Amino acid sequence: MKSYVALLLLLSPYVQAQTLVASDPLRRIILDQMRANIAYPTDIQFVVKQLSVSGSQAYFCATARTNDGSGSVKINGKTVVYDRKLQQSAEGFWTTVSNFDSYVDSPAQAQCHSTILDEPAASGCQNVGLYDEERKPLLDAVRRSYPGNMAQPRFVVSHLCTTGKMAYFCGRLEGEESPERQGMNYYDVILAKHDRWQALSVESKAVEKCNFSGPASAITEQNLLDAASELIPSQDSQQLSDGVKVEMLKQFQLFQQAVKKGDMGYLKAHIVFPLENVADTLLAGTKDEHQQSITPALFDQYAPQIRDGLKELSLLGVDLTKKRLIDYRVSSLTPEQQARKYFPAEEDGQYYYYQGEKQVPVEGTCDSTGSGEFADDALDVFIGTDANLLIPGLSEVCDGGMHVRFTLQHGTLMLSRIDFVG
Repeated sequence: MKSYVALLLLLSPYVQAQTLVASDPLRRIILDQMRANIAYPTDIQFVVKQLSVSGSQAYFCATARTNDGSGSVKINGKTVVYDRKLQQSAEGFWTTVSNFDSYVDSPAQAQCHSTILDEPAASGCQNVGLYDEERKPLLDAVRRSYPGNMAQPRFVVSHLCTTGKMAYFCGRLEGEESPERQGMNYYDVILAKHDRWQALSVESKAVEKCNFSGPASAITEQNLLDAASELIPSQDSQQLSDGVKVEMLKQFQLFQQAVKKGDMGYLKAHIVFPLENVADTLLAGTKDEHQQSITPALFDQYAPQIRDGLKELSLLGVDLTKKRLIDYRVSSLTPEQQARKYFPAEEDGQYYYYQGEKQVPVEGTCDSTGSGEFADDALDVFIGTDANLLIPGLSEVCDGGMHVRFTLQHGTLMLSRIDFVG
């Protein structure tokens, strides 16, 4: 069983709705989308009284003032209190589902009618459908937690739901036949989100009997946290000691340096060959891109191209004191572009900004991202792309990359496996 105890502890305070602080990127996204929804004739700035999120629901309460210096936004001489319950669509847009707007003589008299914390159902698990943007990241996390040897496991989903911070999966794996795992092809997984989805606990079974059945809305974050706590063993024989983690990170830094310098001899000596099912990507455009695996001979032939495919590994930071890798995000926007205010257009993945009074359309884009974590006896690294925080690109374009697994073999850190996703 794979478990992430530290992540479980980190998530514990977030069972209730989360108030979005000023520095939270999601706060800016919601405020920009509310500005677009209200469509006031001049640019406005919200004075927020409440803004909290629980899963795909949010509660928004604010007055607004104009940026031209004329004061608060008024209708028929009254200050408007924008007081609304919001729902996030499958495409990621926040729209009004309940409107409690009111009108007062001055902003000082503004009162919010409620808060999302008053609504217990908001913390329930919401079903994730076929076209929900969270479906692929969740199933990718389930695949990463799979304990068998299949390179690209496929699951038949019985239950998949999310509360925003946590998620639950129950389903059957297709095509697994091995003597040591015969019949153990039903999986029950509790997941949590911190930067990306990760499995807190995984149970493999011979019979599809889901730990949580019935309506998803009856499953709360507390239910999932309690269940994950029970499933995490007090001692994990596969868990790496702090000293081993430090040694792995030091050797990972040497691998990064070899990637930077193009030290092909070092790289070849620290890769487990053959590398299966990666030639179509790492050798793309060559006559050998259809090979089943990359052998030492193919590495010698295409070493510079393979090294280029791994070059973003060097962007990850290493914190030896905390015994962890430091994520990176390289924005695709220039500083000038990042300083603009963007608004979602009607078409998915399209945005616009104002240049004077003119709307300038732009497309959503992707950032280069990377992260890593210790999982059982391995160091798992992801390098790829993710939606830009200001103008997110479509998930089918941005959600992709490769998972690179490093393991210790006779005291030497080796790149032992690569899987591509997206």
